[in-house]
Amino acid sequence: MARITVEDCPQTISRFELVAYAAERGKQLNAGAPNLVPLDNDKIPVVALRELAKRVVNLDDMREGIIRRMRQQVEVEEAEEEVIDFMNEEVAAIQQSSTYSENVTESGFSEQAEEELDEEEDNTDEEIIEDDDSSEDEDKKS
Repeated sequence: MARITVEDCPQTISRFELVAYAAERGKQLNAGAPNLVPLDNDKIPVVALRELAKRVVNLDDMREGIIRRMRQQVEVEEAEEEVIDFMNEEVAAIQQSSTYSENVTESGFSEQAEEELDEEEDNTDEEIIEDDDSSEDEDKKS
């Protein structure tokens, strides 16, 4: 069982920094970085803490990795906001378009499409009536 405590780790850094460094080192180990202390059947977070306790990792490099990862996440969020703003502007432009608002009926179809649907329904009704009439004529013949 792992017996690594906060007291075993460097006293020059805060507990918050310790957790951040251990998380960063754990991510590095999980990504395939070589371990700097024997595994001893321990899990990755324990190995990361043991490496910090033995001071075999470079904290400055890890700090840079943490900052780099945080910067990448911020840039992604900004890009998402730009896309959302662009989409909102496009929707507003479409809604303000006179052709959009004039040609769309309450059902959501354009006037032309609704007229075509009505014509198809009328034609279908006429075909049903004609089929009924022809079947009645056949019944009278037999």
